[in-house]
Amino acid sequence: MGSPPRIAPTDADFREDATWRRVPGLSDRTLASFESSSTPGSYLRHRGALLFVFIHFAAQHARRAES
Repeated sequence: MGSPPRIAPTDADFREDATWRRVPGLSDRTLASFESSSTPGSYLRHRGALLFVFIHFAAQHARRAES
């Protein structure tokens, strides 16, 4: 078998896409949520042992209303 693919984290776009900001929790402000730095309004979610990106439409709508 060959080696697994290697991701080179030297690419600036890759670094930005792989960066998440810790923000007050969406469901409970005393906890934490992780928002994408490159796509504001997108948050990490988990279900079981899987991670996925969740687009929080209310957050995106609030940002559009501010601009």
